[in-house]
Amino acid sequence: ITVAVGGKDKGHLGEGVPIDAGAGRFAWTIPRDFVTGFGISEAGNVRVMIYDARDRQVFDISDGPFTITGPRPAAAEEAMPPAEGDRDYEQAIVGYFDALSGREFKRAYDMLSACKVVLTNADGSAVAFRPRPGYESWLEAQQNVRTIEVRRVERLIPATGGGPGAAGRGDALATLGIRAYKVTLSIELSREDWTVGSGENTLFVYVVKGSDGMVRILEIGSGP
Repeated sequence: ITVAVGGKDKGHLGEGVPIDAGAGRFAWTIPRDFVTGFGISEAGNVRVMIYDARDRQVFDISDGPFTITGPRPAAAEEAMPPAEGDRDYEQAIVGYFDALSGREFKRAYDMLSACKVVLTNADGSAVAFRPRPGYESWLEAQQNVRTIEVRRVERLIPATGGGPGAAGRGDALATLGIRAYKVTLSIELSREDWTVGSGENTLFVYVVKGSDGMVRILEIGSGP
């Protein structure tokens, strides 16, 4: 059994704990900061997926999305004040979506990270970013996009603070300079899908600046 927030797979429920399918039910305790770790109070696009561990082609997805709500982080943790260098990251994010809207697909694709990144925090929790897919399969998915307009870009920080001292507390994202942004977009699609639709959408974008000074996009999803 797995759970997804938007299009992002958040991992197995009860990792390492045997699930008795014959019982017909499974109680899951939602981990702390599961949806609130980046300054938001809830996620309204959550779905549960179940599949056969021996054959992942045998699966089912819950019919409608549901909402997970958590305690709102302290005000000091909800917004990151403007800092030197933020403009480079924001311009890269806007540039990516502008390239898609202008059908400059190769330029957009080159901004996606080609590397798989797996990070482990000091407390044992982990986060992983997958490498970009092959160009042809990625390009086919982008053909659905007619236009994209970026309305707003907001930097988010982890509930641990994400500021100057975060790296010292063992936060892997802060240690490597990976930043998270909430991006509000107006999208027009040729056909609708279950993660986003035409109209205003909120996406979460993770970016990092390489040693060559180029900002690369590690992940784009509809959940944090």
